[in-house]
Amino acid sequence: MNPDAPAESITAASVVAIRPEVSSVDVEGEVVLYDDDARVLHRLNPSASVVWACLDGFASLAEIGADVADIYQADPVRVLADVVAAARQFGAAGLLVGVRRDGDPIDDEAGTAGDAAGAGAAGEAGGAGAAGDAGEAGDEAADGPFIAEPPNT
Repeated sequence: MNPDAPAESITAASVVAIRPEVSSVDVEGEVVLYDDDARVLHRLNPSASVVWACLDGFASLAEIGADVADIYQADPVRVLADVVAAARQFGAAGLLVGVRRDGDPIDDEAGTAGDAAGAGAAGEAGGAGAAGDAGEAGDEAADGPFIAEPPNT
């Protein structure tokens, strides 16, 4: 990814990595992320947890989607769309390296204003239901892959 690229620039060909400032922990079967910079907790749904675990900075989202579809014996086209959608939402939340958090200013020196090469190539997806069954995917699509929650103060 280009430095400070918008989340919409994430495509199936993208290779994304998790920012080192983001910690994750499994709490009673639920993955919880903590973004130390933004001081925000994120609870992942089961499908987003699978995608999150695969974001290693080496595999493309297309490769991740194919692996997830194979493991869960799900429709590869739907899974890929869901993987890309989840990655875009992670990026928009500022959880990925080189992806600008929604609402953050554009770094004009990086030349990324309007840099959405390939954006939409995989199409917009309505949620991250890749690893779940059809009923679960429909439920997750309403909220996206995670719910942002400020820490208790």
